[in-house]
Parts: sequence; structure tokens; C-alpha cells
Amino acid sequence: MQPGGRPVAVQEHCGVYPAAVTAWKIRHVLHPDNPCPPGVICCKMAPMQNTRTQQAGGGNLYVLSAPSGTGKTSLVWSLREQDDHIQVSTSHTTRTPRADEENSQCYHFVNRDTFLRMRDEKQFLEYAEVFGNYYGTSRQWVENQLAARQDVLLEIDWQGARQVRTMHPDCISIFVLPPHQEVLRQRLQMRGGERHDIEPRLLQDVDREIAHYHEYDYILINDDFSRAVQELYAIVLAHRLHYPSHRKGYDQFVATLNTSVQDTG
Repeated sequence: MQPGGRPVAVQEHCGVYPAAVTAWKIRHVLHPDNPCPPGVICCKMAPMQNTRTQQAGGGNLYVLSAPSGTGKTSLVWSLREQDDHIQVSTSHTTRTPRADEENSQCYHFVNRDTFLRMRDEKQFLEYAEVFGNYYGTSRQWVENQLAARQDVLLEIDWQGARQVRTMHPDCISIFVLPPHQEVLRQRLQMRGGERHDIEPRLLQDVDREIAHYHEYDYILINDDFSRAVQELYAIVLAHRLHYPSHRKGYDQFVATLNTSVQDTG
């Protein structure tokens, strides 16, 4: 990195990101596990906070959906580890907690009556019933995070995504697909680290979810996990720098620059 924060120019590039994106928020390092040829510089995300977004305006709302077995939860938490400016919503659910699940960590576990009361009181930004259990996202929590200029990511299904688009038509939606059917079946069989028979209703749910991929803004194919994380992060970065999404904040910021120029003559 040169003095003043400008990235040093490189002769070769892995091609994961265009130069305009790598110039902001991405550092160039030699990454031994990358698929690039030896000696080629690879882009690896740097875990730093994006202060420009804080100056420019409120946070962005991201919606990520995928069928079971695509690795979406791993993608979400890998993204979160790279960037402390994006918050992941913890859903409310009526599902019975598993032995290794703590309340308010993976989910906010509530009984059915409590969930239905919260639904009737319009406390959920979105909710859905899946396999007989309800899942919902707190409206107030999301609004608070966005108002605090934090990006928010919701890991929800296509039903919830439709509801969120109604309330937040400017949200950014992302759908994750497996590379092919055989890989998907293998992942479903090995969920939890142990081999299981795939329930027919699970396959039906996968098919129903995939059928809605065309409703989303972006499509990621998780054939290489590291690359999929990079592509997900690239989407986040691009929208942080998107002027129409943060017009008011950027205009206010530019006004301060113009004032400084006038004051200094």
C-alpha cells in the first residue's frame, strides 16, 4: 500500500474482482489456497469496517435465500467474519431447540401462541410456516439496525423474501444455487456430519425453493466455497458505493467538501 492509502498497482490479477472494486476495501495478498495460477495475485477480503457507508447514509438490507444443502449458512457467517459492518438477523421460531442450540444465539425460541400474538401485532417484517413450524424476522430490530447505518442480512426463504420486498422494495436479494444435483444430494445426505436418508418432503421443498430463483437480483452458484464468499462480498461492496442508494448522504458529504474549498479560498 502506497502512502495515502492507494493500493499498489499489480501486473497480474486473479480476475475475481474488477480493479474498481479492488481499489476499495480489498487487499491483494498471495493466498495459498486460491485456485489461481502460482504467482498470480489473488484478492482476499480484508476484515475492516466500511466508514464510507457510515458517512453516506443508512444501511443496506440484503436478503439471501437458498434451498437446503447449498451452504448458505456457512456463506453468511463467513461473510460476517470478514465484515463487522453487516449484521445477521436472528429469527424467532416455534421449532423445538436442538441439544446444542441456545436461545437468542441461533434463534429466539418462542411458543406458538407467543409467535401468533407477535404476528398479529405486526412485529414481524416477514414470517413463514415451514414443516409445521413458524419462523419470523423482527421488524423493529431490522429498522433499528438500518437506522444506525448498519447493513442487515436476512437468511430467509422465498416466501419471506416476497414479504420483505413489499416493505423494502430497495432491498438487495441474492439466491444461492448448488453446482449440480449430485452435489446437492450429497450435501443433504451428510447434513450434520453424519449420513442420513433424504426425506421426500425435503426434496420437494428444495424444488419449490429453486423454482423462485428468477425473483432475485443476484444468483450465486456455490461450486467453490471461497469464490462464492468473495462473490457475495463483492455484491455487498458494490451496493455500499451505489450512489442512487445513498444519494442523500453522499450529497451532504459532497456539500461539506465544497464548503471546505470555499473556506480555503
